[in-house]
Amino acid sequence: MPLTTYTIDQLRTLVLARKGVEEPTLSTDDNGDAWLDANAVAHLAAMLQMDAQDVYNALFPHLATGGDLDEHARVWLDSQRLVATVWIGRVELTRTTSAAVTVPNGTQMLSSDGLIYETTASASSWDSSNRCVVTAQSISTGAACNKADATALTVQSPPVGCSAVATVNATTTAAIDDETHAHLRSRILLATQYRPGAGSPADYVSWALEACPRVFSAYVYPRWNDGAGQTKGTVWLRPLGEDNAHIVTADINTIAAYIETRRPVGATVTVLAPDRTTQTVALAVTPQTGYGPDWTITGASMTINAVGTTGDRLAVDYAGGTIAGLAVGDRIVCAVGTVEGGYEQRIIRSAVMGAAAGTITVSPPFSAVPTGASVVRAGGPLWQPVFDAVLAVFYGLGTSSSNDADKPRFPTEADGCPSTLYLSDIYHAGESIEGVLAVNVSNPVADVPNVRAPMALPAVLIPSSVAVSWA
Repeated sequence: MPLTTYTIDQLRTLVLARKGVEEPTLSTDDNGDAWLDANAVAHLAAMLQMDAQDVYNALFPHLATGGDLDEHARVWLDSQRLVATVWIGRVELTRTTSAAVTVPNGTQMLSSDGLIYETTASASSWDSSNRCVVTAQSISTGAACNKADATALTVQSPPVGCSAVATVNATTTAAIDDETHAHLRSRILLATQYRPGAGSPADYVSWALEACPRVFSAYVYPRWNDGAGQTKGTVWLRPLGEDNAHIVTADINTIAAYIETRRPVGATVTVLAPDRTTQTVALAVTPQTGYGPDWTITGASMTINAVGTTGDRLAVDYAGGTIAGLAVGDRIVCAVGTVEGGYEQRIIRSAVMGAAAGTITVSPPFSAVPTGASVVRAGGPLWQPVFDAVLAVFYGLGTSSSNDADKPRFPTEADGCPSTLYLSDIYHAGESIEGVLAVNVSNPVADVPNVRAPMALPAVLIPSSVAVSWA
């Protein structure tokens, strides 16, 4: 039952009413003696009420924050609030000479965003391509330290004969941020509602959330035997991130290792990310007056010349086409392929345009180098809200099957594996945005159901590409 609270005006009125019952002839005019007494009592009661509210919130984990939430964690959880960790993995260096070269332990490297990494062992073995791989870790903690494979790092004071550019070879243990209140609270509530025991489905969900702060829910399939039949002692666990986010391999390995030390002795546990069923979405927006694209191209597509292209400088080709209205400050859209949805919009900072080709500089840089075959699109005020609205359709999808027999035995609160992508949802999402007159969806051409026979394992519908263009 929520704690009932009152405003100072309400408290003052209650006190004056009580005084009026005791002394019917008492004057309750504003700023009179009775009013001033009641006002003082009301302020004191309000302070006590605030203290009571703080105590009330601290008593219940679903309301507690900060240190109060940590106290609940100490009572209910095996592990306390998860703290930020370093990235651990391997980096690849290149030798520029045939002579012997040793990379010392502690050699430091710098990422483009200013984070420092260092080798944790020395290396002197080079392959036939003059490359060597050595273990490394970040100096700082937090998820910002996680870098994709092949990310370039600048070697600080490289050994003689060693290139000044290293690349990330692999991630062994992904870095994590300090655990948020929301994630810690979800673990506490799960522990209090389903007390850990001897390997119940709730235990596996709790272990998954304890092992990785990026896990927000999980599907548990008891007595599962790789789809070949029901066999006692086998468990499949399918973890999901916030908004059905995909769990990367490094986190899957972390979860599996954590559960291995806690599972019942008779269980064989398989931890896998839900299958990803990618969908390509293409739609054209008809804008209202004043909401159109910042610039236009007619007669040809504007494509990226892959040679020399970087994340912020685009070499573009539009032979046979005519560009109108392109200027500094306009918006431009490119496919990058490494983010969910596939496209990003950026601001044009400079443009040198010839008869058939040109160079455009954008800010901030794209998260990855746009692909060479990518069609460049005109951006505008509607592009980002329509793009975000389509992504929200995917995040809001329901469970993985309409057949109850296909659902896992322990759906979590998120209950979150997507089911069917309805075209009507895409239409409604786009047309609900101010400035959109109409939306035409050219792909997919029909609703996309996600039912997997004979017995479904979770699969997540992923928008691999959301191409927004102008009608």
